[in-house]
Amino acid sequence: MMKMQISNERDRKEAQNRERRRQCELERRSRIFNARNRKIGVDLPFLERQVIEKRAEREEQRKRDVAFAAQMTKDSNLAVVLEAREMEERRRIDLEIDNYRQQYQRPEDRREFDLNDPDVLKKQLPPRASDGEPVGMSSEDLEYEERKKIMAAQKNAWLEQQVQERKSAEEERKKAEAAYMV
Repeated sequence: MMKMQISNERDRKEAQNRERRRQCELERRSRIFNARNRKIGVDLPFLERQVIEKRAEREEQRKRDVAFAAQMTKDSNLAVVLEAREMEERRRIDLEIDNYRQQYQRPEDRREFDLNDPDVLKKQLPPRASDGEPVGMSSEDLEYEERKKIMAAQKNAWLEQQVQERKSAEEERKKAEAAYMV
């Protein structure tokens, strides 16, 4: 058989591709059919590199976790301090408000204090203060006699009015009866 000369660029590229594929196939066969590599089947340098990378990743994650925990502790301590300050400020404000109320907003200074005064009965004058006689809680009515006369006069006036109304009603009835008879 005769070897032909590669005549153009395209044929040369195809020949290179074929040769490259053939070489890859030979390497693959040597890897697959090598009994030692097939049984062990481990690429030790690659695995060692993976282990080192994993350890470095874990160490980096641990460092991040430690930094995060330290930041959380710092933030927690700061929150406790701020909360204590806020509570102290509220306590101080409450004391100032109570002091202000005790000084300037006393119950006896209010407009409607006379309605809510718990000592109103102690401050009232006794019922018979006008005549100057000391009396107890159950006292007699000083104007009873006068009021009794007024009530009797009023009762007489009503009775007189009723008598007049009855007489006028009787006269009206008699007039109506007389008019009916005629």
